[in-house]
This record gives sequence, C-alpha cells and structure tokens, in this order.
Amino acid sequence: MTAGTRRSGRRLAALAVALAAGLVTTAVVTSPAHAVPGLQKFQGAVSANDSAPTKTVHADCPAGLRVLGGGGWIFTGGPDADKVALIELRPVHPPSGVDQYVVTAEEIIPNITSNWSVQAYVICSSPISGLNIVANTGFSFSSSADAFCPIGQVVLGSGGKVNNPAGHVKLTEATPLLAGDRVTTGVVEDNAGATNVWSVTSYAVCAPRPAGYQVVFARSDLRASEPEKPAVVVCPAGTRVHGAAAVALTLETGGTGTSGAFALQLIYPFNALDRVQAFAVEIVPTSITWEVRAVAICAA
Repeated sequence: MTAGTRRSGRRLAALAVALAAGLVTTAVVTSPAHAVPGLQKFQGAVSANDSAPTKTVHADCPAGLRVLGGGGWIFTGGPDADKVALIELRPVHPPSGVDQYVVTAEEIIPNITSNWSVQAYVICSSPISGLNIVANTGFSFSSSADAFCPIGQVVLGSGGKVNNPAGHVKLTEATPLLAGDRVTTGVVEDNAGATNVWSVTSYAVCAPRPAGYQVVFARSDLRASEPEKPAVVVCPAGTRVHGAAAVALTLETGGTGTSGAFALQLIYPFNALDRVQAFAVEIVPTSITWEVRAVAICAA
C-alpha cells in the first residue's frame, strides 16, 4: 500500500459501506434496572491545526453532570495523513471542577510535515449512585492492562492511555469485554521499536447495571491489508450509546509487516447517541490481514 492512496477524503465513502455491510454481534445481560438519567454528548474545541508532534484536548461535562464515556477524532491530510495515532482516551472525575474526557494524539513517525488536529467528545449523565472510575496500570513494557469493575457493576464507559510513548507506542484497543465486567487496553510499539520505558493504563467507568444494558460491536467490511478501515456499530432499538470504544487487531501472523503497523485514529459517538464509528490506519505498509471493530456500550 502506498501513502498516496491514503486520504481522509475517502473516509465518508468507506463509512457508508461499513454502515451498509457491518456485521453486529451482541452480548445481552438483562435484569430489572433503571435507565441512566440525563444522557448527553458534548464536544470540546479542536486543537491547533499544525505539525506539532503531540496534542492533548478535552471535552467537558456541564457542572453537575458526570462523565460516562467519550471519544476522539484525529483530522489529517496530506502525504503524512496516516502517521498520527491516538495514545490517550481518559475519563476524568477530578476532586474539584467539571468531569472531562481527555484525548491525546501523537505523531508516530517523527518529523512529519503535514498539519493535523484532534478533537475530544464526552458522554455525560446526571449523577448515578455508585458511579466510579477504576484505573489499572500494567507492568512496564506489558502490551495490555485490564480495569475490572467491582462485583455487581458493569462498564458504562472506557478509556486507555500509553504512559511515556515517546512517539513509538500507540493504542490499538480500549474496549469493554462483551460481558461488561472489565475494560482491556492494548498497545503496540511501532516497527522501529521503543527504547524508553513505557506502560499502559486502562480505565473503566463503572456503575450498577442499567436497563437494557448491552455491549455490541461491528467488524469493518475491509479485512485484508487495506491501508485504512472504518467500522460503525448501531445500538439496538430502545437503547442509546453510553460509552464508545474500538479495537484494531491482526487476523493472522506473518507477511511483510507486523501488528505494529496500524493504529486507531477515530472513536466517535454520533450526536444522536445511536451509533459509534471507528477508524484505523496502517502506519506503515503491511501485508498482514487486519480489521477494526467499533464498540458501543448501549443501555436504555
């Protein structure tokens, strides 16, 4: 695959294909419960559009609301469009001030010249009894970490962060398991490898199971070695998106590249909170077959 074929302008067309052809798989857990009150989505300001190597943005909940989940979108163009990746997706409930969803993106291939920007999105609700954020950091150089909800609670929102990535480590996953008991965050080093000490932190926003709780996902229609892949998942009727997530994963080993060749650039909860879009790219050309999955945490 050549960098010249990768342009963000093709993403809307590819997204339409994913909407038409995406396969949705669900895991359903039912019990008497209440709907989450006051569910709303907000967006933060777009970062500067330049070639700075790292950019952090946030989207804020209005005062009195609590963060459930969120997402981030990297806006790119030019010959280096696929050389930027998400490295932080983090729900924050500070001791004082408003709740936030923090997003960081970073150039994986250093010294690129194309301009790019990033935007954060947050899903908020009225306060829920028992709502809490669980964080767990893995061992240094460990490629994944799990954040478990307390017994009797489920994941309403997710996040993950690469600590000290130094331009060589990026997120490939920050998603709940279908059972809804934990969030797994996965990362990979790029093909150049990292010489610095890094780690990964996983975040789970946990609460008692709401009515209609389900974790659903859809696979990308493209599953060969295409340079960029979208996926869209739709919540079942009668439910709305409470948390958004994604995973980019290798379907086989071998080929001329490695699993470090691709990364996430987009996790986007739609304004109507009825679906989630994900987008991943090859950072470097590879012949490995891989896919991206959009994940939605849905409830009434």
